[in-house]
Amino acid sequence: LKQPAASSGNSGGNKRLHTQLREGMWWILAVIGLYVFRKQIGSRLGSLFPQLEPQRTAFYGQLVTVLSVLVYIFPLELFGLHAIKRLAYLSSLWSVVVTSIFTIKANYGMPVLPENLSWSNWRETCTRTLQPWLQKAMMGVDFNFLFFALIFLTAYPSIMALLILGRQRLWAVCTYCTKNMPGNPLWVRFAPTWAKLKAKEPQVLAYAAIGEIALALWLTVSLFLPTRQIITCILYWNYLKMRYQVPRSHEQQLQAWRKLGGMVEPVFRAVPILQRPVDFAKDWFQPQYVYQNRPG
Repeated sequence: LKQPAASSGNSGGNKRLHTQLREGMWWILAVIGLYVFRKQIGSRLGSLFPQLEPQRTAFYGQLVTVLSVLVYIFPLELFGLHAIKRLAYLSSLWSVVVTSIFTIKANYGMPVLPENLSWSNWRETCTRTLQPWLQKAMMGVDFNFLFFALIFLTAYPSIMALLILGRQRLWAVCTYCTKNMPGNPLWVRFAPTWAKLKAKEPQVLAYAAIGEIALALWLTVSLFLPTRQIITCILYWNYLKMRYQVPRSHEQQLQAWRKLGGMVEPVFRAVPILQRPVDFAKDWFQPQYVYQNRPG
């Protein structure tokens, strides 16, 4: 009687994994479609919004993210509004994806696509044509959070992931409003709150970095749970590695790791064998090449 139950459990786990992969493939195809038809989409949107500057366009996209995160946090499921909650989650992530792609294109242009690509020379060709653009693009925060949003488009909904995105987008929105919309009535009402947040910016950024690491640790622990997400966990650790290596966020990530390391140091002293995987992780986090500063 026990064996069918175990088999049923395995079947349920496999079904969840297949559903996740199937949904993830649709989002990946959607991103590819956005890239392939970017010129047509850009021309249509350009005719609809001819007066929008790149900074203002990015601001609207970031504002959509902040509002969508707020809607998702609100317990709409208590009122049976699950569809709106799901829509808010997807809107949070897709607004990051679209805005990040737009900002990356505005700042660095589109990457040069390799020519004469084949199985025998794909590595050398991509290194020669894509790596210079990638090194510049990865210096910007938009590339990091584009990768972040794409990861969680194919994952189970995570409120922690949305809080990380929402915090970063809130900072961008408030910075824009301070410089470009100081007299806006809505901004005037929120400005005192922003002043208090800005005064505590070092602490907020430190906790944000710890939150990113905590999410990675949770995804690792969840590998031993029925809701494990193996692909999401692997991709997110690569995201965290990128955040550690990029100079713009390196210091925040380093301080966060040091703080967490100080908290678990007594455990390492009591069980020295645990230090070995930590040393391996430190080596893995080291950059494989030096990031080049953007000229100008």
